[in-house]
Amino acid sequence: MIQMIKISLFFPAIFLILVVLNFSFNWDPYLMNFELILETPQWNAPFGYDDFGRDIFIRLINGFVSSFQIVILATLITFTLGTFLGCLAGFYGGYLDRFLLSVITIIQAFPGILLVIAVAAFLETSFLSILFALTVSSWIGFARIARSQTLSLKEADFVKAAVSMGSSKLRIIKKHIFPNILNAIFVELNFTIANLIIAEAGLSFLGLGVSAPFPSWGSMLRDSVDYLLVAPHYAVFVSFCIISMILSFNAIGAGLLNNENK
Repeated sequence: MIQMIKISLFFPAIFLILVVLNFSFNWDPYLMNFELILETPQWNAPFGYDDFGRDIFIRLINGFVSSFQIVILATLITFTLGTFLGCLAGFYGGYLDRFLLSVITIIQAFPGILLVIAVAAFLETSFLSILFALTVSSWIGFARIARSQTLSLKEADFVKAAVSMGSSKLRIIKKHIFPNILNAIFVELNFTIANLIIAEAGLSFLGLGVSAPFPSWGSMLRDSVDYLLVAPHYAVFVSFCIISMILSFNAIGAGLLNNENK
């Protein structure tokens, strides 16, 4: 399983290296050459050119930056919010626990991607609206796992010992509960990143995400659909990057999950 995780890290690592090179050499994703519109891959443009004669390879690298700024920030927000609420609900119980379960049940009644699209369509397109749309339902996975793990751990001997010594509930959560649920949370984190990549690409594909002329993987995929017959390389390379990144994080999460269950 460790070997599978290492292999899965390969594709994200490659893109991080390309991002560093992109900033080092200042590759321009907006440079247009109308003589090269929809040209196939060449030695100086390994993924070919798009419908404005822009280098697809360079735009994919910059699209990675645009998309992942949102995805990573949304992941951090959902991780913090969901884990915090889940730990509180699991440890305190009572009305807080029942209220959290009710909220989770209501949100889960709607398909995740449809809820994201509905929220994004209702709000004016901006960085904050995209971020809010992506986080509105993504936190519940962290909350459910944190709650279930906390319910189990609060009956552990070391937690009961901390209670008998007079430690406050918040201190017990911080010092004894949270460190012991991190493995399970980290598994969920990788699955959440994969889901957020899909959601962000979906929003951009529908015109509700990153706005032109800034590149994003979803908007590039949308543009490529119009040229499937005359320039299939455009859609193929964009789709390959999106699918590979999603599969990479899902594989990392699956590897960590299997490793934890051993």
